This record gives sequence, structure tokens and C-alpha cells, in this order.
Amino acid sequence: MNPGRLKHRITIQGVEGTVENECHEDVPNYVPWKTVWASVEPLRGKEYLQVDRVNAEVTHRIVIRYLAGLKPDMRIDFKGRVFDIQSIINVDEENREMQLMCLEKVV
Repeated sequence: MNPGRLKHRITIQGVEGTVENECHEDVPNYVPWKTVWASVEPLRGKEYLQVDRVNAEVTHRIVIRYLAGLKPDMRIDFKGRVFDIQSIINVDEENREMQLMCLEKVV
């Protein structure tokens, strides 16, 4: 992995219980878990169409160094933008690099 590629600072948020929203529904309470360097890459063109066959909602690939304990129920905060993790790929199963296939949420 080229460390110069990781030029974005992201915060991974984990779920800690629930809170009540304005509609009186219980929703997950996200709290900061880890802050790491990453590469945030929007998917476009042919790449998006290939991923679209698997999951129609994946919009970004976020690349980070391997991070034990990362789970798909977590989410990413990047400059106030929120990304739900759709899948986690441990590249070549080498525990060096992870690709997070994400969906950007409109909040």
C-alpha cells in the first residue's frame, strides 16, 4: 500500500445503545471509535456499474490500513458527510489494507 494515497482523515463511528429521534423512534447512537487516515474514492463509470450488480447503493470505496474490530454496522464520518459501510474487504487476506464499500447517506 502506498501511504501517500491515504490523504483523508476519517472517523469511524460505532453503535453505543440507542437514542430517541424527533419521531419518537429508537435509532442507533453513533459515537467515535477510531480516527484514521484513508483514501475516499467515489465510484464512477464502469467501476460503479460493476459494483451496481452486487449492491445498487454502493457509491464510494474507502481504503484504510488493516484495522481489527471493524464491523459492517459501523459508519464513517468524513468532513461532516456520513457513509454507511456496506461491506469490508481485507485485500488479499493479508491484514494490511481494507477496502470499505460504502453508501453516502443524506442527513
